[in-house]
Amino acid sequence: MYAAALIDSHPILRLGLARILGNIDTIREVRIYDPEYLAATALNPESGLPVQILLFGLTGDPAHDQELFERMVHLIEPKSALLLAEHARDAGVTHPLVSGRVKKSASSELIEAAVRLIVAGGRCFPAPSEADDLSDPAAGFSEGDSPQVGNALDGWPSPSAIAASARSLRITPRQFEILILRARGFSHKTVGQMLNISEATVKAHASAMYRRLDVSTRQEAVKMATERGIHFLLPPSASDETTPRR
Repeated sequence: MYAAALIDSHPILRLGLARILGNIDTIREVRIYDPEYLAATALNPESGLPVQILLFGLTGDPAHDQELFERMVHLIEPKSALLLAEHARDAGVTHPLVSGRVKKSASSELIEAAVRLIVAGGRCFPAPSEADDLSDPAAGFSEGDSPQVGNALDGWPSPSAIAASARSLRITPRQFEILILRARGFSHKTVGQMLNISEATVKAHASAMYRRLDVSTRQEAVKMATERGIHFLLPPSASDETTPRR
């Protein structure tokens, strides 16, 4: 039995990857890291299990990715790594531990197979034609997952867009992430699971955000954001549909 670790800037993708890793019976523990809040993440879990594999989400910034990857290797000492890329031609990182690379939009079956192969001592570098097979940004989630979780990836803003929108609303990037997910109908508990924080922390962030925006409900917060020119709080397919439930 061993542990697996994953790091990516997209909270919904982190949740999907954790579910995929949870399907592998030899993985006893999945450690999830948010690159933006890495310094605040507990790095000494009680289990003490060795990290057999690190799933590393590339950002498209080679210098940043290389630095973050080397820091993760130093912190958790994984035995191998699988790179996850937005695009097949994205630059990766150079390190002896890198044993595979797949697209983030790959099917859950492909990602799980890649993990199993690497853990068994193999390597997985699909040809570009195979890696580009799926273009759906939610395709990495298994068929049995909630459709809402997959759809939540649609239109998800980049870290820089999140930071800019948060500044325009005078709230924190974390609060803006919570606003996006709450606008899409997810409960405080589910948002906490997606962002790898407690439900109480989600509620505290939401309350602070509402006070900062001088509103009382999620709908009022979404309306205010929209009036200020922020239009990606809902997935593109749902932007013209009914307002999410309270």
